[in-house]
Amino acid sequence: MADSLDRSLECEVCCEQFDLATRRPKLLSCGHTVCLKCVVGIRDKAQDARSDAETAFLCPIDRKETRCKPEELNDNYYIMSLIQEPPKPEKARGAGGGSTARFWCLDCKAVADPVCEDKHALRRLHQERAKQMKPTLDLLERAVSTQRRLAEKLKVVEAGVRDFAQLQTVKTPSMEFKKCKPETLLLVVAYTSRH
Repeated sequence: MADSLDRSLECEVCCEQFDLATRRPKLLSCGHTVCLKCVVGIRDKAQDARSDAETAFLCPIDRKETRCKPEELNDNYYIMSLIQEPPKPEKARGAGGGSTARFWCLDCKAVADPVCEDKHALRRLHQERAKQMKPTLDLLERAVSTQRRLAEKLKVVEAGVRDFAQLQTVKTPSMEFKKCKPETLLLVVAYTSRH
């Protein structure tokens, strides 16, 4: 449930969390919500494609047309009410006997405090931690994968070494012939072909 709530607080286009500044949740005519920054980008691309000054652009989700300047679009007040819920100061700083912080300030690159609430872009703290840990987790997954591949190759090499060791202990008549002089081998071949 919390995961779906977190996804509803993110723009479906850029996957960044909505905020009260540049990533304000804007309602398009079709009912989809996209952040202001993405709407401006979509509108600018649509204007580049047309030479006129028309403000129409297509929703990136269902391709329905919206005819309005991005700044004039209505805010999605439901989403804004969810992101405006300020963290309590003692939680923001992690004080108060081990309580946990809830928001990360993207501008300050630190745990959000009350000053950050209205002026900076915020992200839920667990999302920021997950984003910061992703390169480490990817590296760890690659290391585990490489370790498994190397373990398989090591098994093949060990089996080859065992087979080679067994061949060293087995003596066959043909191996004994290899130790002989060529003249002796010719005599043995001549003798065996007569009998």
